[in-house]
Amino acid sequence: PVTRYLARLPRRLEELGLERRHQMIVTSKFDVALEQAFLEAKEPFDVAIYMAPGTEHAGRFVHLKWGEVDPQPILAPNEYDGFPIVGDDGELTRTVIVRINGAIDNPDIGYRWKNNYVITEDHYIDYLGGRPAEEVVPMQILAKLRQSSCLFLGYALADWRLRVFLHWIWPGERPNGAT
Repeated sequence: PVTRYLARLPRRLEELGLERRHQMIVTSKFDVALEQAFLEAKEPFDVAIYMAPGTEHAGRFVHLKWGEVDPQPILAPNEYDGFPIVGDDGELTRTVIVRINGAIDNPDIGYRWKNNYVITEDHYIDYLGGRPAEEVVPMQILAKLRQSSCLFLGYALADWRLRVFLHWIWPGERPNGAT
């Protein structure tokens, strides 16, 4: 129900006479429930997927643009501006799903990579260790996350993977004094 709600939200806002707004949804889940919900709702979306060790673009994100088949590897995260994010306020013109732990292969969704998931502690050390977020996370996504309010759904406080990622993208003082 939550994924269907998120997928229907832009259209529902419009139906209520409000401005159609899109979301950036960051997930550490491996399933494709989000993408399936957006496809069922006929709501366009882009995906940024972190590529795990052993994949062609390991240690980088790739961008799957709505309506395109071939992923765009993001070789220069500080320069890449291909996401549907515009203006100084970072408004989204389509929803962007950010898969911070990779994704299981699912040809129906367009994920063709075998074993593309960050799951072990060693994977996380390779992912987050020694590099600033700016060298890995595309600048548009990083800027949007750093300037936005975030709602966390379905995450336990004990989920160390998400906490480590958040500490990595928000170095120093946390937003609104969060720890």
